[in-house]
Amino acid sequence: MPEPKPRGRPEPELTDWRVTDEWLKRVPVTSSEVDVFEAWFGDLFDDLFGPLGSVGSLTKLSSKDNLI
Repeated sequence: MPEPKPRGRPEPELTDWRVTDEWLKRVPVTSSEVDVFEAWFGDLFDDLFGPLGSVGSLTKLSSKDNLI
């Protein structure tokens, strides 16, 4: 019985892969984008980097307070 033919495209060799970095040195980010990340990931950022503490009369919000 003959060997079955492989289906689809063959897997590329990993040595043929090339990774390029086309990002700018500084990626522009709007304040609205920062607000979205703070709303959804603020608690995670605090866990990773530590909370900033209260600023003036501002109080720290929990993740439940950030829900829209």
